[in-house]
Amino acid sequence: MLRARGGSIVSIPTASRPCAPTLTVSGADAFERGVDGSECDWGKVLEWEPPNRLVVTWQISGEWRYDPDPARASEIEVRFVSDGPEQTIVELEHRHLDRLVLGQAMHDAVSGAGGWKSVLERSRPRPPRRRRRSRPWERSSGG
Repeated sequence: MLRARGGSIVSIPTASRPCAPTLTVSGADAFERGVDGSECDWGKVLEWEPPNRLVVTWQISGEWRYDPDPARASEIEVRFVSDGPEQTIVELEHRHLDRLVLGQAMHDAVSGAGGWKSVLERSRPRPPRRRRRSRPWERSSGG
């Protein structure tokens, strides 16, 4: 799952971010699971239109803590737009940040370095690495 600051709201290493492609029920939980099996809620799935669109609440305050009150939740909409047979454009909109406790702090975090733009860049598939050819002058002489 996409996340800002390259971090997590779970205090231990995370095992998964289950926003699984098979998720189809509106209102389902969005959460992180720690390697020890503990779970940390961070929102609800509002809309899931595979393979085009996902909308979730973001119930993390500007203090990076879960806020159970849905009235204080922002929303994240992710759209997947085909751009040819093997390319997809990912559009992300994080809206209603003004609803969050310390919403300006969250706005600054997700808008700045390490924010959503950085998360999307890190999620971009990398081309396969080319193997470097050995050069005769770089080979070990074995001696």
